[in-house]
Amino acid sequence: MVKSNSTQFPPSKEQKAILAVKKDTIVISNPGTGKTTTLGFKVLDLLDNHVQPEEILCITFTEKAKKEMYDAIKKNSQGQIADSVITRININTFHSFAYQYLLESGDISGDIIGNNILRFSLLQSFERHGIFNYGKDYLISDIVPKVENAIRYIKNFGITPDIIDISKAKSHAANLHDESSSSYSTDEILTFIEKFVDVYRDYENSKNNAIDYVDMLLQFSKNYSGRKFPYVAVDEMQDMNGIEADIVKMLYETLFLVGDSKQAIFGFQGGSIKNFEEFKKICKPLILGENMRSTQEILDYSKNYFLENTKYPAQYKDELDNLNSRESGPQPEIIATEAPYVKILDLVNQNRGKKIGVITRKNYQIVELSKFLD
Repeated sequence: MVKSNSTQFPPSKEQKAILAVKKDTIVISNPGTGKTTTLGFKVLDLLDNHVQPEEILCITFTEKAKKEMYDAIKKNSQGQIADSVITRININTFHSFAYQYLLESGDISGDIIGNNILRFSLLQSFERHGIFNYGKDYLISDIVPKVENAIRYIKNFGITPDIIDISKAKSHAANLHDESSSSYSTDEILTFIEKFVDVYRDYENSKNNAIDYVDMLLQFSKNYSGRKFPYVAVDEMQDMNGIEADIVKMLYETLFLVGDSKQAIFGFQGGSIKNFEEFKKICKPLILGENMRSTQEILDYSKNYFLENTKYPAQYKDELDNLNSRESGPQPEIIATEAPYVKILDLVNQNRGKKIGVITRKNYQIVELSKFLD
């Protein structure tokens, strides 16, 4: 094989230093510094050093990220490594890896319960127990999604109805609940806790022999008796929840993690930067700081804004000191306004013929802005 650093886009100085480390490594990859590309270079480096593709396990969180990881490996190989070799690398999401193992070992039938089944079960349980005095439309649009998220969240910590001590839960809630700052009484909160566990139990009992996506990881972590992989690489590792972190520890001989705790987005599924900090204790931490997307002026503004607003500036200062760009540009102009659509229209009129991008937090904002501009 030809060395991967002979590609059209060779690793940067930072990336070469990372590739030179052969022990367990966690790469703290600042925004725009090429997390997945760096992981791709690591895989190519292993292949160049005669590691068999079947000995490498790459894990990420979504099918889209899985494809991006494969594309990064293929692109950076620049044809020097055959596609037939790259396709033999084990590139999986946590769920697809667990599903394939459980299916092949006969631990599951293959039936996976989706979100709609969970929501329908919750609605049935609300109605059967007479928990809420709301109309069905409000239950479906508001209450069911909130309870669904709560169940999924606690289940990602391995908390199932059979291990919940309701009396202890009520005791904790009574101590924590402040009626003066809440629209609910303590009695209402305690009643809801009991009913919540009833609804959760109803859902678990309704599944028969099928499993949901969290069950898949829980069952895998209990049943896995397969081999350890000589090399395990995890992308976006800051989004791992406790179950996923335990799975990684079960699978690796040598570990390569890439992520950034400042970009954690999977809190809704139990993702926690606690796992990030735990892995930093057992892996050599290295910082990836060369940004490929933005000018230095934008980075300087972003770094200062982040450090001024985070609760943990000391934790992130050293990481962000290394966040730099090769490019310079105009100083960004920050505008605060109570009439954002009118201001955007002014900016459009002032910049006719130029490309203008608009980023919003939610889809409905895009729709409203589009209607306004029309």
